[in-house]
Amino acid sequence: MHWTIDIPLTNFQQRLKSSDLKRSTLSDLDVAQNHDPILNFALKLVILAVIPTIIVVLILPENLKLLVLLYIAVIIFLFVKASYNETYYECPKCKALFKPDFTDHVLAPHQTYLKLLKCPKCGKISWCPLKIFMGKDVRVKVKPPEEKLDANLERCLKIFTFFYIISLMPSILKLNWFPLIPSTVIYIIVFAELKNAIKKGYRTHVLQALTYFLIIPLMLFFFLGFVVE
Repeated sequence: MHWTIDIPLTNFQQRLKSSDLKRSTLSDLDVAQNHDPILNFALKLVILAVIPTIIVVLILPENLKLLVLLYIAVIIFLFVKASYNETYYECPKCKALFKPDFTDHVLAPHQTYLKLLKCPKCGKISWCPLKIFMGKDVRVKVKPPEEKLDANLERCLKIFTFFYIISLMPSILKLNWFPLIPSTVIYIIVFAELKNAIKKGYRTHVLQALTYFLIIPLMLFFFLGFVVE
C-alpha cells in the first residue's frame, strides 16, 4: 500500500519546488551541518549495534556467538521499522510526495538519499529523492539520475545463487555450521532484493553491479577463507 500526501505538506512541497536540484552527484550534496537525519540514524546504529557486536564477538566463546547474530537481527529490525515512520519520497516526474509500502522501504534498490520506486500517482518508476526521514526534512540537493531499467537480474540471481552454493561447500565438508550463518543471511537478503526488483520492474544496473562486484566477491572470500583454514 502507498500513501500520497497533498494537504498537510503543501508548504513543504512548495519549498521543494523552489529548491535548486541542478547538481547530480553525491559529492555535490549540500547537507546542513548537524541536521542530517540520515547521518544521525547511522550513528545511532553504529553505537547500538556495530560497536557492541564487535566487543561481544571478541569476548564470547564460539558456541555463544549465535546470540550475537540474534541481537543484530533484533536491532536492525527495530531500526528499520522505526525508519519507516513518517518517511516520504518525491517523484521526480510528477513531484508527488508519497510513502512507499514497507516491502519497498526495505528491499527496493537505494542509494544514500535516493530509492528506486514506482510513483503511486503517475505510475512512473524512477530514482526518487528522500525528502522526509522519520518526520524530519532531509536537506539535500541532488538530481535523480536517469537510467534505462533493463538489467538482466534473472541471470544475476542465478550466478549469485551458484556462488552462494560454492561458498557453503568447505563449511559443510568440515561440519562447521557456524560459518554458514553469515553467508546464508547475506544470500537471503540479496535474494529478496533481486526477486522484489524483478517482480516490480526495478531493473537497475546499480543493483546488478553491486551483486557482481561486491556481494559475489564476498561469497568468494568466505569460500577461500574456509579453504585456507
